[in-house]
Amino acid sequence: MAWQVFRAGLMRKAPTLRWNNGSIQMRVRVNAIDQRLHRLGRWDGPLAVARAQLISAQIWSDFQAGDLDPTLQKYQTHSALEDVGSAPPSGVTQEVL
Repeated sequence: MAWQVFRAGLMRKAPTLRWNNGSIQMRVRVNAIDQRLHRLGRWDGPLAVARAQLISAQIWSDFQAGDLDPTLQKYQTHSALEDVGSAPPSGVTQEVL
């Protein structure tokens, strides 16, 4: 029972996606502190929106399972790999068919 009270105080609702001048930003409230994940892509990119929703669902699922990383570093690495639609890393070529 005490664990349920602690979990309820840790995070009350799923992370929300926000519009930030055309970019996707995720707001997560952990331990009464707002944290944000950036570099999730552009609002006009359906793939970027889907990826941001997937990250949000993963954070909520981990919280409910008791495996939430309160620093959000686990989820930031997924979101900061590369922006959808950005240029490929140096040394990577794209073939046009």
